[in-house]
Amino acid sequence: MLDTQQLPENYAGLRVSDSLEDLLASNFNLQTAENVVLFRRKKIISIHFNSLAIKIGKETGLEEEENKDFTQDEFLKITQNINLTPEEILARDFIIQDLYASSILDPILFLESPQFGQDNSVSKWHRDDSYTPSRLICSYNIAATEFLRNEEALPSKGVFYTQRDNSTIYRFRVGDISLHSSNTETEQKENVFIHRRPSTQNIQIPRLILIA
Repeated sequence: MLDTQQLPENYAGLRVSDSLEDLLASNFNLQTAENVVLFRRKKIISIHFNSLAIKIGKETGLEEEENKDFTQDEFLKITQNINLTPEEILARDFIIQDLYASSILDPILFLESPQFGQDNSVSKWHRDDSYTPSRLICSYNIAATEFLRNEEALPSKGVFYTQRDNSTIYRFRVGDISLHSSNTETEQKENVFIHRRPSTQNIQIPRLILIA
């Protein structure tokens, strides 16, 4: 079982976009093979997002097994009350730019404690069951979404799957933005996006993640 940040080869379910604008204009339907579109950015310096996450956690009183969510305005207001380094200000502005650029999807920024979500459904291999046509995700530090090629996953109960023996676990890089199919129509396809939240069990830093 290999864990890699390399993208799967010859996999029709994934399309790499050359811009955030192109990604946001993507449309999943029964005629397309793809189930996830990825905008792969240059490597970001996660250490500055780590320290930003720690300061926001202290400012908002983040507790174990808890997450907090912020709109763009709420995030800006909170961070204006914190003494940030120049690098942390750049990290904050980076997130604000993403919130603004994806505003058509009503994005929310989540701050998750290291213990949050370790045993809930999103930590299992699953496809999203939602009435929205797609879901956008970007993790700014710690760990990004893990996923399987569809042929390496076995259907389980409901929206859940198990991975085949010796299958490869793929992982998006921190800072990557992915948009994946999430509505009832595309769920009827064989080509759904099978993914999970990565484990943060041995990490003591809150996770910053944008979801829309």
